[in-house]
Order: sequence, then C-alpha cells, then structure tokens
Amino acid sequence: MDAALNGFARGEAKEILAGLAALVLLGAIFFFSVLGQGLGRVASTELIARFSRADGITLKSEVRISGVRVGRVVGQSLDEYSRVVLTLGLDPGVKLDTQASASIATDGLFGAKHVEIKLGGGDADIPSGEEIAYTEPAMLIEDLLELILSRAREARAKPKPGEKDAPQRP
Repeated sequence: MDAALNGFARGEAKEILAGLAALVLLGAIFFFSVLGQGLGRVASTELIARFSRADGITLKSEVRISGVRVGRVVGQSLDEYSRVVLTLGLDPGVKLDTQASASIATDGLFGAKHVEIKLGGGDADIPSGEEIAYTEPAMLIEDLLELILSRAREARAKPKPGEKDAPQRP
C-alpha cells in the first residue's frame, strides 16, 4: 500500500513541476512580447510636434519615415490653446531637417494610428528638444465620408454639358 501511495505522490510531483515550468515559460513569453518592447532602443533625439487633433495617438505609438519605424511617442499633453503636444523620441542616428513635416496617419482604413514624418529640403537639422514646424492633424473617417458625400452631392447638382435648363433632382 505504501509503495502505491509513494508512486502516486511521485506522479503528482511531476505534474506540479511540469505546471510550474509551463508558467515560467508563459511568463517569459509575456515579458519579452509585451514588457520587452523597445528594450535596447534608446531615443537619442526628442522633438515636439503640435496638432489640432491627434485622435488615436497614445504613448508608444509609432513614429515612421516612409513606412519605417524610427521612434515612438514618448510624451503627450495639451498646450494653453488646447492643441495636442506630442513628444517624439527618435532612434539614434535619425536626423530631421528644418523643412520636415509630421502628420497623423492610419495603417489602412481601420488600422492603428501613427505619426508619419515627411522629410523636407531644409539645409539644417532640427536640434533635440525643438519643434517640427509643419504638422497635419488626424483625419477622422467620419470627416472623410462627409467630404465624399458633399462632393457627390455637388457633382449631382451641376447640370451636364448641353443640359442648360435641366430639372434639378431633389
């Protein structure tokens, strides 16, 4: 009887150790996938960008140049005129000229928002801590749809060539 009980306890101990090993493995995966994002990347340049609206941008949102990630949003606040002030942490070696512009862009129609930087033709670099002079705010899908509908209504209301007194549709 003692031998059977002892064998049962050994099997139970193996199951507990396997469960603990699985928990440690899951914890390591979680750490490196979520908490470890950005480890090893130190921002060498911080620039300021002001927007009238920055819908969808949060801390750690990506900053891109030509679709390539070159940094993250490291600060977000409002100025005295209720404009959004974003602090952009750029990777070492990334330099922006004084004519560069920043805009809020989306990955596809319903994708995540990010800050897209377009390089200009300026002859000097923007020093760390300074502001990007040219910015374009986020475009909301509702605003875009309203613009498309209003243009369609305008086009529909215009008489076609050769239809001088054509009746207007309601």
